Amino acid sequence: MKMNFLVDLIGVIGLIILLISLIINVKRRTRTQVIRFYALQLLGASLLCFYSLLNEIYLFFILQGTFVLVNAYFIFEKIVESHNSKKKGEKSV
Repeated sequence: MKMNFLVDLIGVIGLIILLISLIINVKRRTRTQVIRFYALQLLGASLLCFYSLLNEIYLFFILQGTFVLVNAYFIFEKIVESHNSKKKGEKSV
């Protein structure tokens, strides 16, 4: 009984995090904090991915796993972009 409650709690927390990130996106408050937005989505999707794996819902696991990979890619891309723009700023000085 306790295990089912914990698994469901993981799923609910993941869902709430994803809903918060979607509300933030709809309100367009993500332009200056893009990495935080993707990190929030990555966390929520990761929790839902874990939840679906524990409940053996493999199609949902594939969907959320894809969402995790896409968000991880965007975070990596933004970090590299930020790093490259800092290097350009140092060279122009």
